[in-house]
Amino acid sequence: MMALLKSWLLSVYWHLRAWMAGIPTIAGGTDVVELNVTTVTELDNAIPELWTPRLRADAERMTFWGPNFEGQEGSGKPIIRRDDFTKSPGDTIHVQVFRPLARAGVTGNTTLAGTEETLALGQFDLTADWVRHAVAFNKRATRRAVFDAAKVSERALAKWMAKRIDDDMFNRLIITETTQTTLFAGNVASVASLGSANVFTPDEIDRCKLQLMSLGALPFDVAMDNGQERPMYGIVVSEVSEYQLKSNSTWNQAQRDAGIRGEKNKIFTGALGIYNGVIIYVLPTIQVSHYKWGSFLRPEARLNGSHTAAVTTITVGGSDTSVDYTEYFPQSGTNNVLIDDEVISFTGNTNSTLTGATRPAAGSGTTAATHADGAMVALASSSVERERAIAFGSEMAVRTWAVLPTNQNELQDYRFKFGIGIEAAYGQRAVVDARSNVPNYVLLNVAAPRP
Repeated sequence: MMALLKSWLLSVYWHLRAWMAGIPTIAGGTDVVELNVTTVTELDNAIPELWTPRLRADAERMTFWGPNFEGQEGSGKPIIRRDDFTKSPGDTIHVQVFRPLARAGVTGNTTLAGTEETLALGQFDLTADWVRHAVAFNKRATRRAVFDAAKVSERALAKWMAKRIDDDMFNRLIITETTQTTLFAGNVASVASLGSANVFTPDEIDRCKLQLMSLGALPFDVAMDNGQERPMYGIVVSEVSEYQLKSNSTWNQAQRDAGIRGEKNKIFTGALGIYNGVIIYVLPTIQVSHYKWGSFLRPEARLNGSHTAAVTTITVGGSDTSVDYTEYFPQSGTNNVLIDDEVISFTGNTNSTLTGATRPAAGSGTTAATHADGAMVALASSSVERERAIAFGSEMAVRTWAVLPTNQNELQDYRFKFGIGIEAAYGQRAVVDARSNVPNYVLLNVAAPRP
């Protein structure tokens, strides 16, 4: 009997030892054990089970052009989404867009047969391509530390994927595609003519709406509390134009008069307000990482090191050469930036430089000067910071998925190194009409000086 009890106690002891070896901290204790083969295996099994649905949901939820703007073919939403998981990355996926019916129909006993209207379809072909990223850490860590790192990595990768999707869309709409009309605030003739008074105001909202209507852009329908649908257009601006708009008395009075709008449609989520049937949205200029700033709406950067008046290569960003710190700036032509009170023209760029600088830009009326490390570098006209806004209706763009965001794990060096990654395959493009024109959105250039 004593032998059996001794054997049982010994078994319990060794089981407790094994259990405690896997615990990162002990109540009242201060330290932990390093990962071993067993705990690495547990991580390898546990993380994929929890990650995939959460990564996908977080990545989609964090996008600006996400679920609020998406709809299936025929929905009339700003972005038409088509998932085709039978396709592989690199395959072509077909997306249909629909145009409204235009014929008068028949009345009374008039025969309808033979006068039916053909449903007008537009087909757009997209190629879904891989997008991937990952983070890595090694085995010299505690089990809790690795789980914590995994949780942080999960969110960081989801945010990276969301921003990558949005950047791809803004790049398509602003840089890649050719809009039929580009507007300039104050009805000036060009970017160079933009002055400090040509900021984003209710007048520009009206001009964008009229231009969209003249192009035949269809509004998207917003459901009201009473069940009716109200046609709306949208405009997306940066936080600087948001600031300028909030300083406008006409805008402020319109928002006060609107009172409680009562719309439940999710397309209002995150909207700044409504003016004359146009919903205003704000895309903040987010700092992605140290010294990486801006967006395709508002290109910005920070100086890397002080610059004297004689420097003709403007160095921006940080020390990581794999980061494209000038991604949002124009890649060709002669363009201006504003640093402090000096307007500088440049003709090219690399990941971390604006090259071919003229100090100061011709005709700017400014003076070449010394600028301190970390000074803001912003896209400019001949005298003031500027940015672009996008005014849009329904079926502005199409998006297709072949592989939704999912996780991938990597073990290397005899399970000493552990990596966590994210991958997806998608394609995006603007909708064009039969004449290869882009009818459902326009670009507006505005002056946008930071306060």
